[in-house]
Amino acid sequence: MKAPRSARFAIATACFALICSPVCGRDLHVLSYMSDARAQEFLENVRKNSAQISSQWRCKVKLYDPLNASSKKFGELIFAPTKGQKTFSINFGGARCIMSDGELENIEPSAFEVDEPFFENLILSPRDLLFIFADDEQYSYVGPMKVASRSMQQFSRQIDLRIGGVKFSSMKIFIDEKLMIILRVDLMVDRRQVGRRISIGSFKNFDGVWIPKIIEISDIINHRRTKLEILSAELDS
Repeated sequence: MKAPRSARFAIATACFALICSPVCGRDLHVLSYMSDARAQEFLENVRKNSAQISSQWRCKVKLYDPLNASSKKFGELIFAPTKGQKTFSINFGGARCIMSDGELENIEPSAFEVDEPFFENLILSPRDLLFIFADDEQYSYVGPMKVASRSMQQFSRQIDLRIGGVKFSSMKIFIDEKLMIILRVDLMVDRRQVGRRISIGSFKNFDGVWIPKIIEISDIINHRRTKLEILSAELDS
């Protein structure tokens, strides 16, 4: 026997109220678009956060293909974002390079190239590590989105870049609203196709500074992945 129409209406109204309530429906209103001015202010604050980091971190790292247990390489990574520059040096068994604001300052020995992988069987390149910093280029605001349950703000800009033999025409960055750090970078082959993705799997708070614990690089086109895992970190004296 059907419930009276008034009862059915009351039930429907109660269900709608429950869905839209602050408790059960809180995700419905989390994502909100920023004005262009607010978006650029937000991005500038992300840059300032990066520039204010004065500590240098000496990290023991492991580089590997998650599908190939024999691919592991161990080395040392030093982040040194001093004076607003995004600088790091990385050392794998004596092969060392230094990057500063997108430029390869020196290579010892001349084994690494800025846009080529460190190792033939692993796809991480020196350039990939710079993408986790917010550079000073002009970005367009795209809008909010959810990534792995986190509230993100998305920005994009045009690029002319070739990494590992693949040409990229634009890039998108995804910034965590709460931590105000880049959690993902998509390098686009065209307007729709992601060709390469750099994502931060997790962070560790060290001396008040959020250090990426796992950086994953994905070659979407060739179905390859490489992870850089920070095993330990200490302040570099």
